[in-house]
Amino acid sequence: MPLVARIAPLIGAIDQPGERRLNRRAVPRLGGVAVFIGFHLGCALIFLPNWSPFAGELDERWWFSFLPASAILMLLGAIDDIRELRPLAKLAGQLMVAILLFFADFRFGRVLGIPLPYEIDFIVSTLWYLTLINAFNLIDGLDGLAAGLACIGAMGIAGAMVLLRQPADALVLVSLIGACLAFLRFNFYPARIFLGDSGSMFLGLTFATIAVCTSTKGTTVAVFGISILAAGVPLLDTLLAIWRRSVRK
Repeated sequence: MPLVARIAPLIGAIDQPGERRLNRRAVPRLGGVAVFIGFHLGCALIFLPNWSPFAGELDERWWFSFLPASAILMLLGAIDDIRELRPLAKLAGQLMVAILLFFADFRFGRVLGIPLPYEIDFIVSTLWYLTLINAFNLIDGLDGLAAGLACIGAMGIAGAMVLLRQPADALVLVSLIGACLAFLRFNFYPARIFLGDSGSMFLGLTFATIAVCTSTKGTTVAVFGISILAAGVPLLDTLLAIWRRSVRK
């Protein structure tokens, strides 16, 4: 994290104080890059053959599909942290990632085992990814809020997986918890680094994907429910923001 904080100012990833900002001094962004790296390093250790006692129970195909998709979204967010992208360009990148995951068979229609027509499944799955990505992105305005919610949500999902006798899958959530806790050490007020779009969008995508994938494996309706609860605050914040803007108009 300190390394990312030193590099960020050199490439222009700085959040300057202003009327709409809560920070009173310039704070580096790109904390999400460190969260991304920490999470996937943890996954690499988990999915290494013959290393983990749960190796035979893990489905590495999930990680092999999620890694490139999340890397694309993280890079999109990092570019936005350095030089603010136009909203349409940002949405186009998010849409591309959502479509990639859909064709990787991470589909919303599989969540509760309810077959959906292909076109409906495509629309619902895409909206699911876009909603959670932008929900976490919009709520990332206070020190420690987005990463803290992600950490609490990941703990809940990991606990549910252990209760459902899926300890191998819980290890993936442990990686996310560890990455978030490491970041929070530097993000609590007064923050020394911000999560940035690179991190908030990555966290939203992670929860959206885990909810779809874990629910595909069977008796995991509880996991899906906790994923919704974890994203409940950012989703509510998103809906309230839309409502407030519509009222002002």
